Amino acid sequence: MNHYIDANALREQVSLPELLRRLGYQPVSKSGGELKYHSPLRNGDRTPSFMVRETTNEWYDFGLPGGGDLITFGKLFWPVLSFYQMLNKIREVCDLPEHKLQFAEEKNREPRPRKAEKIQTHELYCTKPLGSNPLLEDYLKSRRIWEAAQGKLSEVYLRCIHGPRIGKKLFGIGWQNEYLGWEIRTALDWKHCLGQKGLTIFKGDPGRLILFEGMMDYLSHLTRNPGEEATVIILNSIAMIGQTIKAAADFKEVTCFFDNDDAGRKATASFITTFPMALDGSSIYQGYEDYNAMLMADPVRKMPWEEEGIFGKVMQSYRR
Repeated sequence: MNHYIDANALREQVSLPELLRRLGYQPVSKSGGELKYHSPLRNGDRTPSFMVRETTNEWYDFGLPGGGDLITFGKLFWPVLSFYQMLNKIREVCDLPEHKLQFAEEKNREPRPRKAEKIQTHELYCTKPLGSNPLLEDYLKSRRIWEAAQGKLSEVYLRCIHGPRIGKKLFGIGWQNEYLGWEIRTALDWKHCLGQKGLTIFKGDPGRLILFEGMMDYLSHLTRNPGEEATVIILNSIAMIGQTIKAAADFKEVTCFFDNDDAGRKATASFITTFPMALDGSSIYQGYEDYNAMLMADPVRKMPWEEEGIFGKVMQSYRR
């Protein structure tokens, strides 16, 4: 008879926030019983997008997207370990006595982890064409992509349906991905996917493909290259790199315009390893974090709507 760590006993005795603390991750903010972290499952998570609900000991990562409980987190955090090795790793990290977590099982059969459930916090109640919300217009103009965004982005209006901010409304700009989920960004740079995470694809030349991490970088490229005819894929999250590699298989020319950070460089390296003919386009914005940062810093290119100080005044009003 073999002895194993009981996954259910581990769920009951281990707090996910405590496991994260012991792994070196601290919450960035706390609202009610919900903690927000920079994702421990993804590199380069600049906007905290990993949420833990203390009352249920469940998590959700808006950048994957995906979520679940303590066990599903352990499987993703230590992907090279077997199921029982992962359970023992959690026990060791949390310094729990082994005998209190063991059970005897005659068959070497792993228990089935509980299905991950998404913590739905917002719902969509309205979309509009660009131009009706001056805050969003000024935001896009401050990013110098207002003209390129026409026909690509929409104004998106949400309401909170869960947590201490229930009923609160917010708005942003967004577009739909391949699964009709909404990829949304607010004027305060909060990012959210409403629905299933996916790629956003603009079909063009069937032989040429250009890739971007997010909407700001693609629209920056379109601002500088308004006649672009290549097929375009926007990942909407660097975590979508695997799906993007599959989608790129039929193209003869592939150019990556990913961020100049560790996650972006790793994604570019993955493409070039898979497709040796793929090109790294990030040299265009060398010295900047991404394509949009370079566009915003360009002192030569002036947009017709630019007026010094206008966006700062609008955002000051918005924050009130």
